[in-house]
Amino acid sequence: MKVEKIDRVGINVKDFDKARKLFADLLGPEFDEPTEVKEMDMKTTHHTLGLELAGPINPDGPFAKSIEKKGEGFSFIAFKVSNLEEAVAEMQSHGIRIAGRLASGGVRLANCNPKDTFGVSIQLAEYK
Repeated sequence: MKVEKIDRVGINVKDFDKARKLFADLLGPEFDEPTEVKEMDMKTTHHTLGLELAGPINPDGPFAKSIEKKGEGFSFIAFKVSNLEEAVAEMQSHGIRIAGRLASGGVRLANCNPKDTFGVSIQLAEYK
């Protein structure tokens, strides 16, 4: 598997606007405009340094309930790969199950089951 780089690190937060302001103050204001992912009841923003913040759209929605249950903080690490199918096959050859796939906005993603990777949620990302 050819990993090109660490693509981004995801952090789940309860108060999206407060977290975005804090990290912009700490890292600089280079966040993109927030995007709503309505089917997951979350909004996200990305910093040019590779940080992705995710927060709930609805305070009583499923994403907010997930944060209440699991807590705020580290969510995943994403690796940029040159060929998603080869990367998935290599992960599977090591006994790592793929928990889900998604294609959106010019990126194809595969999420590895964290039970197979020492509790770390790994995402593989291939960009067009």
